[in-house]
Amino acid sequence: MTASTRTLTVTVYPTPTILITSNQKMAAETVAPLAAVAQTKMVKAKVKAKVKAKVKDKVKAKVKAKVKAKVKDKVKDKVKAKVKAKVKAKVKAKVKDKVKAKVK
Repeated sequence: MTASTRTLTVTVYPTPTILITSNQKMAAETVAPLAAVAQTKMVKAKVKAKVKAKVKDKVKAKVKAKVKAKVKDKVKDKVKAKVKAKVKAKVKAKVKDKVKAKVK
C-alpha cells in the first residue's frame, strides 16, 4: 500500500505546518507515523488554545469585578457626599432660623 503525495500539510493551530515535501511515492508505513505526530501536535495546540482562552476569560472576569467594585465605591462615595451636604445645609438653615428668631 502506497500513499502518493507531494506535500503533506497539516494545519496545526495557529499556522499550517508542512511535514513532508517529496516528489516520490511514499509507503503508508512512512506516512502514518508522521500523520500521527501531526495529529498529536494538533490536539496539543487545541488544548493549549482552550487553556489560554480559559485563563484569558478568568483574567477578564477578575478585571471586570475590580472595575465594577471601584465604580460602585465611587458612586457610593458621591451619593454619601451629596446626602451629607444636604443634611449639613438643612441643619445650617435651621440653626440660622433659630438664631434669627432669638435675635428678634
